[in-house]
Amino acid sequence: MLIRTSRFVLRDLDETDRGAFIAYLLDLRNRRLYAPGLAHEGQAALFFYHFLSWKRARPRLNIQLGIFEHGTGRLCGFVVMRKDPQRQDLAAFEIELGHDYRGRYRMAIEVTEAFLSYGFQHLDINVVVGATASGDERAAKLARWFGARAVTLRRGPAWMRERGWHEVDWALTRHDWEVRQANSQRS
Repeated sequence: MLIRTSRFVLRDLDETDRGAFIAYLLDLRNRRLYAPGLAHEGQAALFFYHFLSWKRARPRLNIQLGIFEHGTGRLCGFVVMRKDPQRQDLAAFEIELGHDYRGRYRMAIEVTEAFLSYGFQHLDINVVVGATASGDERAAKLARWFGARAVTLRRGPAWMRERGWHEVDWALTRHDWEVRQANSQRS
């Protein structure tokens, strides 16, 4: 799977990405969000091969694409859609930008727009859902930018509760996406 934007390439990982993937996961600045229990290269390699197996699965329910810079080929993060096995028109969406890219809102918009568009147009997805911490205003802003709506507020895990936060479930329908796209093209 390959999706191009003006500045990035979103694509399946392949064996040549093993070193970049492992370095990304073992970077302490990324690990706390992506794989807090990760301790060594062997565990990172297991994650890598696990994600490689996703692209061979039929039907393909889990799509994890690396975000790579056009010019340098540098791995910047990941976008993920996981289809519900019981309802394959519903997918959970995640985006993760590596430490050096966090806070780059335009990058997040560009990558998210390309991936959501691909999902709605080519993967037969009708609803995209995601979860954020109520205190993560950047994630909430990104969700609202695309027309997602907060649909559920839950207690969330202990680390959220310790900060006085909740877990927020967001949903974006294909219809709302198409309306947003039509309105942005008229502007």
